Amino acid sequence: MRAIRKLFSPETGRQACVTAVAKAANAENSANNHVGLLILQPIQLQDIYASLGYKAGTEVISTIQSAVRNVLAKDDVVLHLDDGKLAIILGSLRHPNQALLAANKLRGVCEKNVDLGGRELVLRLRVGIAILERPGETPESALQGAEQALREADESDQPVIMRSEPKTDPTLRNWEIEEGLRAALSNGDLELFYQPKIDVRSQKICGAEGLLRWERMGIFPDAFIPVAEKTGQITELTRFALQSAVRQLAEWPQELGQIGVAVNLSATDLHRADLPMVINGALEVWGVSPNRLTLEVTETALMEDPNAAHAVLTAIRDLGCRVSIDDFGTGYSSLAYFKKIPADELKIDKSFVSSMLTDKADRNIVSHVISLAHSFGLQVVAEGVENLETLECLLKMKCDYAQGFYFSKALRTDDFVEWTKRFRHS
Repeated sequence: MRAIRKLFSPETGRQACVTAVAKAANAENSANNHVGLLILQPIQLQDIYASLGYKAGTEVISTIQSAVRNVLAKDDVVLHLDDGKLAIILGSLRHPNQALLAANKLRGVCEKNVDLGGRELVLRLRVGIAILERPGETPESALQGAEQALREADESDQPVIMRSEPKTDPTLRNWEIEEGLRAALSNGDLELFYQPKIDVRSQKICGAEGLLRWERMGIFPDAFIPVAEKTGQITELTRFALQSAVRQLAEWPQELGQIGVAVNLSATDLHRADLPMVINGALEVWGVSPNRLTLEVTETALMEDPNAAHAVLTAIRDLGCRVSIDDFGTGYSSLAYFKKIPADELKIDKSFVSSMLTDKADRNIVSHVISLAHSFGLQVVAEGVENLETLECLLKMKCDYAQGFYFSKALRTDDFVEWTKRFRHS
């Protein structure tokens, strides 16, 4: 989508949306193209209305409008629907899957920190998509389909759902991502962002998790990482992430101290016997102490081939690096394996942490995992911390570390340095 100025149509509402979809479908350039209808809604909007009032909710919608305004093509249209929803009509899609790319692009520009009366909130969106492409399809049915997709996204806790997604060809989009990744690695379009990791007891920053981002294309990791896994490109992505993280550790200003960085490994990486040598080579080239580098692997990946994973992770720990088990609680590891797991810490999945204040079962899971991990000499990181109340609860449970939007989203390296300086003096 081209970055140009776009004035919003004065028409609002469902009928205006139907009219705009019909106009796009009848445009001169529509013969060989598809019309896409996206409906966006902030996930937290009803909570904002309830706790902060209608004015705050209006500010949120205005913020999203401003972010969307500069990333639409000249013929695209944005309209208000009811309940704080925005409808976006994309009039000239060469392929339906471009609507998915557009949705992720919009999420990328809209999901950011906003200040609402002194309270900082990280916006998150749900997006429902429908494509006007099939014989007999009408603008009315496209609107109904996009709204249904939005409801399905909400019910399944997914950020984006496209109603006609099963009828499109996923191979084409995967091929586009594969080709794009190859060029991105060559052109330097991939970046490693850093999300702060905080010591719960001292409230001091102790490190960061390095997270791959493909900002120029607006494609999120949950879209390109699975493709990289299938095509074998994940090996290159991991090497890039490792080199970027270690180089950054060497180049960060001394005032940041000896904070560490964690890099994610895939299930494929755990079958690479040469991975410890690759890690050691990067550490030696940049002169970084091994204990500043943590390698994270999901519990599910760990259990795909426990013996191979055990051998690789043991070798990594022998280098002096740390090992962390990510998304703990979502896999199937047994206590028999747990007691000999080659790791230094566990990261409790955010699906448990984010709901622990309202769900007693999740709160008990978090508490028991912390106690169990400590009994085996492991430290614990809680992911998905989004408010002070959750942090205070984790402190009472004696959790060691925390990550989440309450502190910060993942940041570019320069922004991370500035955030760290401000956090230390706050």
